[in-house]
Amino acid sequence: MLRPVTITPDDGAPRGAAALAGWLHARRAALVGQLRRDGAVLLRGLGLRSARDFEVALAGFEERPRRYIEGQSQRDPVRGDIYTSTAYPAAERIPLHHELSYTADPPPFLAFFCEVAPQEGGATPLLDGRRMLQAMPDTLRRAFDGRGIRYIKTMHGGGLGFGKSWQEHFETDDRDAVSRHLAASGAAFTWLEDGGLRTAQVRPAIAPHPATGEPRWFNQLTLWHISRLGARGQRLTRLLGEDRLPTHATFEDGTPIPDALVDAVRALEWQTSSRFPWEEGDLLMLDNLLVAHGREPFDGPRRVLVAMGGGPALDDPAGGK
Repeated sequence: MLRPVTITPDDGAPRGAAALAGWLHARRAALVGQLRRDGAVLLRGLGLRSARDFEVALAGFEERPRRYIEGQSQRDPVRGDIYTSTAYPAAERIPLHHELSYTADPPPFLAFFCEVAPQEGGATPLLDGRRMLQAMPDTLRRAFDGRGIRYIKTMHGGGLGFGKSWQEHFETDDRDAVSRHLAASGAAFTWLEDGGLRTAQVRPAIAPHPATGEPRWFNQLTLWHISRLGARGQRLTRLLGEDRLPTHATFEDGTPIPDALVDAVRALEWQTSSRFPWEEGDLLMLDNLLVAHGREPFDGPRRVLVAMGGGPALDDPAGGK
């Protein structure tokens, strides 16, 4: 089970956002190596209290986080390119997923900051993609080995519609800019007569880590496949038709992925994952190319912020070694 490497003042980490930024900058290469090896690093008890503290501290590791382009979740920008975590009903669980793994260029790392810890529940499950692959029965692994997943998304053009509009997904209302972005990423896309946009992107379900070469489970199958909504998904399919669902996933050739197969994957993901309970002020860093995350149901207020990025030391295969 994945357990974050925990760093506290007892390990020499300084308190305060500005001091921590300098400490992170000086140790960036070592931290990158730790993320690649262990998947998660937790900075705890360092006196961080606000989104501003998070922004200042994180700048020592990543000067400019990425914008949330193509992101399907409802998030609000907080400061610069720092966002709220997914707006999703507190009573429901968010499936395990690697952030933006359906895109051509997913962020190599994620940083989460707990501004308000929930009174009960709300842990963040973590799943090591290497461990998931090792845990998969041969029959389950063979179903996906060498096969891509086709991620199909239908976005409305603003106003009424399910999910986010294409303008919200791409943080622009420039159709030409969106078309250029999608063409460059290799996505298939169609502008719809009603002003909406449909995209389809094929990505591998299993792939080597770009820096280490280690094979790992890396996708968003259980988050995109309509079976995650149960009876609600069936009603939505009847109402809209499969080709108009906000999100859905098939095999790369368009063959349906059976619900039973996705259910088996989903069950194994939860069985193989660990639970990370939050404390206020926690800063959790993940290798997004290795570790999937989710969210448990919770009671009471909960405010976790996220930044996404990956500079040269994370993108360069030699960085951090």
